[in-house]
Amino acid sequence: MSTPGTRFPLFDSLRAVAAVTVLLFHVGFVLEGFQHPTFGRYFAQLNVGVAIFFVISGFLLYRPFAQARFDGARTPAIGRYAIRRAFRILPAFWVALTGAAIWLDDPDVFDRPYVYYTLVQNYDVDTLSRALGHAWTLSVEITFYAFLPLLALALRRVRPSSVRGFVTSEAGVLALMFGTALAWRLTQTQTRNGFIWFTPEVASLPAFLDHFALGMGLAVASVALAGRARQPALVRLVERAPWALWGGAVALYLVMCNVGGGFADAHGETTRHLLRGAIAVLLLAPAIFGHELRDRVRSVLAWRPLLWLGVISYSLYLWHPVVARKIGGTSLDENFGWVPSAGAQVAASVAVAAVSYYLVERPAVRLSKRLVSGRGRKGPPAGAEAGLGSPADAR
Repeated sequence: MSTPGTRFPLFDSLRAVAAVTVLLFHVGFVLEGFQHPTFGRYFAQLNVGVAIFFVISGFLLYRPFAQARFDGARTPAIGRYAIRRAFRILPAFWVALTGAAIWLDDPDVFDRPYVYYTLVQNYDVDTLSRALGHAWTLSVEITFYAFLPLLALALRRVRPSSVRGFVTSEAGVLALMFGTALAWRLTQTQTRNGFIWFTPEVASLPAFLDHFALGMGLAVASVALAGRARQPALVRLVERAPWALWGGAVALYLVMCNVGGGFADAHGETTRHLLRGAIAVLLLAPAIFGHELRDRVRSVLAWRPLLWLGVISYSLYLWHPVVARKIGGTSLDENFGWVPSAGAQVAASVAVAAVSYYLVERPAVRLSKRLVSGRGRKGPPAGAEAGLGSPADAR
């Protein structure tokens, strides 16, 4: 069981899993793999990786705030938190956005730079899916970054007198977040001709508050249970049989892929959204509770190539749709077949991501660390203990 202030080293591999699933989703989309009669339905649901990223972000970014409240300590330094978030997300994004605009000959980026470079494109249906279309998730992340410390500061005004009081007060807020997201999705999801319509309303923070709340709930449980001599039965199950949770995640994924038309309206899409969140929680739990153990599941998460993919996961997330569109526009799939083309896209995406990480991302993170180390320390650096969360969090 993790102790207060510990790192969660297996999360790098979880980020890799999330990034690769989203990569394969876009590869399948570019190569029209969604229509394949055998595996198309499974590719079409690989955007579950976005939910995994959001739950990871909720856990890793909220845990230092939850720990500080539990200990009655100072709130993590908000200025340092903001600097590290900005340097973590923006430099690599700006380079990817500029590179994509030039490589794909997309003049829209330079026609409206104030929209795309400030990550506000998801508030207008005309810009939502343009340029780096998947960057709407980063806009959601930035909104969450701003929301999180405000929520933590508000909760600080309610001082719990016991562990039960801490858990109860946190759970009440998280339940409110969860319910808000469900109500938002049920009222704002639109359908056209039997398809879910992608709109600014469903590409905003309120629509994903439940996924962040799930991660935050795991953070609260991690803090409240750390150091206890005897853990609850559910935690003991996670520690001793992580394969059961991963098996449950696979089962839920298969359900999500095979129900088909049953999810074609607002209620159905909300159900699918809930399944994505549940899958993310089942995948994350073994990396939180008993992460120091080395059973088969955790040994997979400790595999060095997977950990390395997690390190470059943000750059991989940024660049892979650009590479997929560029390579997918060639005759590679026509001359050699679908699988070689998909393999070429994956390999090229990883190569470009590695260059982006070592030349842009890592230097920017190091610079942010130098900047925050020179600031007056009024509290622990938010997120520093937990490491990188979503595709664009702080390490």
